[in-house]
Amino acid sequence: MNRTVLPVGLLCSALALLLSLSVFAADREAGKDTDKEQLQQVWTAIMAYKKAYGHLPDYLSNLVPEFLPNGSVLLSPLEAKKKRDANDPNLPTSYSYEFSVRPFGNRGRTFRELKEDQMKEFGAVIPILRCFAHGRVMNIAYSGDYYESDLFWERSTEAKELGKKLGMGPGFDDGDFAEVQVVDDQTGQGIAGAEVQLTRRQYHFLALPDRTLKTDADGKVRVPLGPAQPPSRRLTVSILKAGYFAPPETWLEGALPAQKTFRLSPASTIGGVVKDHAGAPVPGAVVTVSMPAPEETPAGGDPQAQRMVRLQACATDETGRWRCVSVPKDFLALKFGVQHQTAWPAMFQCGDASGPGAIDREALLAESAEFPLEPAAAVAGVVLGPDGSPLVGEDVTITVRTSRDEESRPVSLPPGIPKTTHLKTDAAGLFSMPWRVPAELMVRVAPRNLSVAVRAVTAAPGLEPIQIRVTTPRRITGQVHDSDGKAIRGVKVTFIGWVEASVKEQVATTDANGEFAWDAAPGDQIGLVFSGAGFSPSTEWVAADKKEPLQVELRSLNP
Repeated sequence: MNRTVLPVGLLCSALALLLSLSVFAADREAGKDTDKEQLQQVWTAIMAYKKAYGHLPDYLSNLVPEFLPNGSVLLSPLEAKKKRDANDPNLPTSYSYEFSVRPFGNRGRTFRELKEDQMKEFGAVIPILRCFAHGRVMNIAYSGDYYESDLFWERSTEAKELGKKLGMGPGFDDGDFAEVQVVDDQTGQGIAGAEVQLTRRQYHFLALPDRTLKTDADGKVRVPLGPAQPPSRRLTVSILKAGYFAPPETWLEGALPAQKTFRLSPASTIGGVVKDHAGAPVPGAVVTVSMPAPEETPAGGDPQAQRMVRLQACATDETGRWRCVSVPKDFLALKFGVQHQTAWPAMFQCGDASGPGAIDREALLAESAEFPLEPAAAVAGVVLGPDGSPLVGEDVTITVRTSRDEESRPVSLPPGIPKTTHLKTDAAGLFSMPWRVPAELMVRVAPRNLSVAVRAVTAAPGLEPIQIRVTTPRRITGQVHDSDGKAIRGVKVTFIGWVEASVKEQVATTDANGEFAWDAAPGDQIGLVFSGAGFSPSTEWVAADKKEPLQVELRSLNP
């Protein structure tokens, strides 16, 4: 029987590679645990400083050595060599202290001033410390609670849930106010108990929470606008009162009113029922009712181009029914967005449209209109090893591709939809999660001791499960030279993924001889980009059976 005997040196190198990959994964997880412990330790020191001196420290360095023995706790284990920066002029720190006195851009305000204003609205859920060293942002709230979020914590589900538990702040008690009165358009009398809803609020480019106020016996209420400095405020004001209607208004800096009267005209009540694909009622769905912006003509007469304004968001009851008590009496065109955590989002409209998604006006007035929903997509699959056996307990990372769409505009996500989700495979190597918005997703698996694998998925109803088969890591080597055959030093080697799924990860740099080596390359066909200063980048597709060192030629930008 023929047996292949591996050289001892090669075998030792392979074992060392497998061990280093395992240690790297473990170090990343341990590093996150350490960051969490250190963030909580720093928060405790901040509160002790505040108790001792009656105010927050200007910088985290003010905590050393009285409240922290040394500055090492301010450094993430993943950024142990971080230098001093704008976060703190006195000590290097990996953590963002949101209540420092460093300038907030070039607006003439400090982080502390703006965050104290924002905390008046959000309350103690506002982060006081943040760490950006890991996939999702690690936050320590002013209250001391820990939660993770995307970059803009104000929109995250975790922050909203914690905010409900802690309670909102009292709201702005200083700055400008708008004196609003809500009256009956026919009689001129004030309307008591009308809801004044404040949404899409911004203050100095910082988001503020939605608020609902109520008019007094004379139909009056004070709407907080916040301090006039810096001059960057906006909000949308909607009035809700059964039997009455007034179009919402958006107020912008430079046109914020000191006084405003909303004249409400008679309104209609509409409603319907939301059902699932089997015809069963869906409780807890949210139906958002919108109408065309008043006195606007669509570009080119195209009704799809007309701006829509939101009238009301209604939740369905246990029977799947909803009611909107404030739409124009003579409405002709309305749009309805319907969302539920178990369903794919759906759009419906009442007007000239026909076919799927068209809703009858009379059915709306009779509160009998039906809104059917399709089930949410399931992003699911199985992770298999090189021999086809299921991989158990492996991390699966699902990331939304939000870089650019086909029109080169940033792609955004609705509130509550995380950009990154982390799962683990079960005993059969399976993973699954519901997904309910259109998106391009990247499913990434980096098993211990094996190569990384990525698959691209287009989320849509009826999405089929995927199979991810990882390979044993292989070593790719080569040399980079110019058109004269001279070796090029310092060329970056970037792994760009597969034909069907792209990534971007620098994996090597050429040495003085123009040589490079990557020991953890996937075993199938992959793409590499070679880029060096003064040269045009070159893309090389490396076949799965490629064993010889690569010879890469870069062309000079200045021949």
